Amino acid sequence: MTAYGDERKITLGVNLPKGASFVESFNSDLWLQQGVLSWKVPGSAVGKTVKIKFCAEAHDKGSYGTTPSPNL
Repeated sequence: MTAYGDERKITLGVNLPKGASFVESFNSDLWLQQGVLSWKVPGSAVGKTVKIKFCAEAHDKGSYGTTPSPNL
């Protein structure tokens, strides 16, 4: 999952199934917030639909700093 926008800080969120993990980080090279979902699907979930909802929220207070100039 990635999220980007203006200079405001972005928080990512996800409703995790049991046994899953979500690690959020900021990629300063691409200037975006990112997260990785890891989950070893248990045998009990085989053949079933599992809904996972991802969210991104921009905060009015707080930023990552100055937006870098694009490299052309």
